[in-house]
Amino acid sequence: MDIEEGKERKKAVEIFCCYARKDQQLLLELKTHLTLLQRQSLISLWTDIDISPGALWEEEINKHLSKAQIILLLVSPAFMASDYCYSKEMKRAMEMHEHEQASVVPILLRPVDLEDAPFKKLQMLPKNAKPVTKWSNRDDAFEEVARSLRRIVKGLSQPNNAQQWLDEAQALHEAKRFEEALAANEQALRLDPNDGEAHFQKALILAKLGRSDEALSAGESAARLYLHRTAAYRIKATILLELKRYKEVIDLCDQAIKLNINDADIYARKGNALDQLGHKEEALEVYRQAIHLRPDDAEFYCSAALILSDLGRTKQFFLIRKRLLLMKSNSRYFIILTVTKKP
Repeated sequence: MDIEEGKERKKAVEIFCCYARKDQQLLLELKTHLTLLQRQSLISLWTDIDISPGALWEEEINKHLSKAQIILLLVSPAFMASDYCYSKEMKRAMEMHEHEQASVVPILLRPVDLEDAPFKKLQMLPKNAKPVTKWSNRDDAFEEVARSLRRIVKGLSQPNNAQQWLDEAQALHEAKRFEEALAANEQALRLDPNDGEAHFQKALILAKLGRSDEALSAGESAARLYLHRTAAYRIKATILLELKRYKEVIDLCDQAIKLNINDADIYARKGNALDQLGHKEEALEVYRQAIHLRPDDAEFYCSAALILSDLGRTKQFFLIRKRLLLMKSNSRYFIILTVTKKP
């Protein structure tokens, strides 16, 4: 998953404002302070001011209220006195909150008696439930509200299970944003500490960051969580490749081959290490063994073809290119060879 593509797919959090007409000026001041969140596509803010002329106002209000993820109650004496705000909008908002369909956030605009109010149990903004109009500078109050809403919105936007965090880590890894990838990976492991794939991905990220000992330790954790011993060898070999410790990769793969002579991935990792060390002929022979064991793996063919290109073996290079073209589902590797310098 491309990280920018992933960002585009994250929809802005929809916010509905419930307020009394007498407080419209304070509403407009609040909207001004939330403009940055809107420009950053973190929120979509709706109030009845946005109702188009000729539209059925109550229908529009119900539609936007029902799909809101955050509902702001702009609390004041006028709000508490309004039958529509208190008995309809606020009542519906609290039902949605109780059913976890939306988060209700009361914002205290003006001093008012809130004894036994249905939303009194909720965390109120600004901090310490100090009414906005009691602040010496209202901008300070609204800045506090905006910062708090940013935290709430980011909390709603974050992945909520280990696989989502792992997907995010993978996307960040592919985007070469390794520190961020590591942070996302740690979140995945916090939620599921026994996920072997998460430990494996962590090891690869740490290797990219040059943190060798930590990478190998994470690789060992991943290996322990896999049932097959050869899988543990594959994991460690992959990490050592990332660390450019090619001789250790070869030794490790030779040990793994003694355990299982039919593991194509082990041969491929050994071939990669030999190629990096400049042992082209040996690497080509090892890749041929991998292809023999798994003849439908386009990546093996591509790696072998690149070595043939380095060796100047034109005929064999083009034979593999032709083979890859016939493997329609693997056109990516054919493209790699198309842009590769020909022998």
